[in-house]
Amino acid sequence: MKKHESAPRMTQATAALIAAGLTIMLAAGCQSAKFGRYSGAGRAKLLEEGSLDYNKFIRWQEWERASDFVRPAEQSTFKEKLEDLEEIFRITEFQIQDTHVAPEGRTAKVKVVYRYYRLPSITERKMVVTQKWVWSDEGNHWVIDKPLAFLSLNAANHAARSAVTAQGK
Repeated sequence: MKKHESAPRMTQATAALIAAGLTIMLAAGCQSAKFGRYSGAGRAKLLEEGSLDYNKFIRWQEWERASDFVRPAEQSTFKEKLEDLEEIFRITEFQIQDTHVAPEGRTAKVKVVYRYYRLPSITERKMVVTQKWVWSDEGNHWVIDKPLAFLSLNAANHAARSAVTAQGK
């Protein structure tokens, strides 16, 4: 009969490697807890995807879907204001020119060029907007800060053009 061989003993070097591996995993877990599931390139990718989706939904007047990128406390006001404008204000095209996540990973800027018209005018105009985005830990996604800012910019541009037109008559 064969004698049962005992399992090989763990060497100090093996134990040190295992301890180092566990330390690295623990540090990564702490980093993940600090910044949520996404950090670095992951957040930049989510910003690109989220800002593209948000602007598509604005372009096609899908207010409900666009409101997913707005803080919950601001969603009803956001939808109401856009629904009030949907018969006179149309975005015909948009282009995202730049996205930039700040080094701390919690804020970002997205530069968007909109082409739009506002009835009764049928003249297409161009508006450049820098959107400010903030990271939401609750949903692990980006939300737009001041989502209606482009409307006030549009209103100011429209008023300025109307004043110039009135002076020219």
